[in-house]
Amino acid sequence: MEKDITKILEEIYALDNDLRAHEPELKKIIIQIIESRPDTKFDERFAKELRFEVLKRAKALKAAGAAGTGQGFWAGFLNLPKFAYVLGGAAIALVIMLPFMSGIDLGEQAGRRSDAPAISFGEGVKKLDSRAFGFLTMGTDGALKDRTGALGLGGGGGAAPEAAESARADIGIMPPFETVAYEYVYEGSEISQSSPARPVYQRTKTDAGSQALAQYVAGLNFSLADLKKFTNTRLTNLNLTEDREYGYIVNLNLIENTMDIHMNWEKWPRPENQCRDERCFAQYQVKIEDVPASESVIALANKFMSDYNIDLRGYGEPQVIDSWRRMYELADNKTDFYIPEDITVVYPLLIDGETVYDASGQPSGLYVGVNIRFNRVSNVNSITPQSYESSMYAALTEAAEILKIAEQGGLYPDYRPENPERTVEVKLGTPILGLFKYWSYDSEQGTGGELLVPAYIFPVTNLNEIRSGQFYFYREHVIVPLIEEIADQIQPAVGVLFEPAMPGAGERALTDEGPVKTMTGGDSAVTN
Repeated sequence: MEKDITKILEEIYALDNDLRAHEPELKKIIIQIIESRPDTKFDERFAKELRFEVLKRAKALKAAGAAGTGQGFWAGFLNLPKFAYVLGGAAIALVIMLPFMSGIDLGEQAGRRSDAPAISFGEGVKKLDSRAFGFLTMGTDGALKDRTGALGLGGGGGAAPEAAESARADIGIMPPFETVAYEYVYEGSEISQSSPARPVYQRTKTDAGSQALAQYVAGLNFSLADLKKFTNTRLTNLNLTEDREYGYIVNLNLIENTMDIHMNWEKWPRPENQCRDERCFAQYQVKIEDVPASESVIALANKFMSDYNIDLRGYGEPQVIDSWRRMYELADNKTDFYIPEDITVVYPLLIDGETVYDASGQPSGLYVGVNIRFNRVSNVNSITPQSYESSMYAALTEAAEILKIAEQGGLYPDYRPENPERTVEVKLGTPILGLFKYWSYDSEQGTGGELLVPAYIFPVTNLNEIRSGQFYFYREHVIVPLIEEIADQIQPAVGVLFEPAMPGAGERALTDEGPVKTMTGGDSAVTN
């Protein structure tokens, strides 16, 4: 174990060499954390968690040593429950600053304020009774409402000939049309799913922080109005804005319990704003040789997470989302291809050991944008407390039934023409088991919420071959939900699918924010 501890220390020193001066204290912290979790296997995952935890406490030691004052306050701050860092930490920072507005001298009182609320959002998974979330599909009776409006022709998923022709004429594109049918063919290994019931998850939220902060703010002495006269108040949103070069804006949604970090545009250089012609703009356009290796991008993201104490427990190994690169490789005219200035790194969310995916089959979790022009993190999205409820629901167990749904196109079947002019074979590989984000909506109550539902994620294995056929196909995965109630609502979609057969269509940029919206059917409402 001593060897492992030494290795972790060296990795921490690589980030901040000044921390070597605190090595005895750091070792004590490491031992304390290990002893508090005696049954934990000292594997790479635990080592990773340990590095982040130690680095957080190490910075407190360094700050206390440098300042010589305020140690009691910051030690207390850093010992708040874990998710006070994630959302409560920034909120508390704002509360500490608020007294300036009423003329209080913070310098003398920062270390002994007792009335500032300490906000924690909890963590873990609470198991509920079976079917605790009620019906999962649209409508209180579990019946999926009109698929045409929800997923199809009326919702932008497909178009009648006149509508498609008119829409393309409006934007000056009139390629020849042909009807295309996609045939999904499974070529993977044998699959099995023997669990008769599987858990569905729902994130829990609390407004305790919003109420506590509202009471605190109402107690301040504003000359504009007496805020104490307003009752049953909640503070719903907070924005912290850094007034410095390369500063950030932090948005805290205290109802959804989320935090997002974005660049403060006023403080980031934008030299292209001075351009008045294409030649000037071109010199600032990102070129393929400007894009750093994925390892370098991930290293910048990891350093930002560490510097700002963003907790990564509950997340998997970071990976770069590079859908744009696959489109770049297929493009005939690579010079004019738009290469994003921000490269997205995702830390996949893990719940009970299962990876969470979005509706397109891409890993979902904590997103970090790395700006390659300035070699800095530009944004962090979806910082959330990992607090969930789970409930068991009946699951599919027959492999043949699962594959039948996959070969229809999965949860979001493509619209298939009755007499297609062309048939394109889509090959599916062996699926992985995970959780995907599913929106459950009660049409009678007018309410909805996001659930995490177990599913098989089938990869499309011949994607480059399909896209090189001079037409656009954006699916990279097919999702088959394993919950019976949801799977039972999937029906093969029959309609008219129009696909442009035009050279260069494969050059349409697929950015990390999702596919370009087209008039070609299937599940265009699904974002990447």
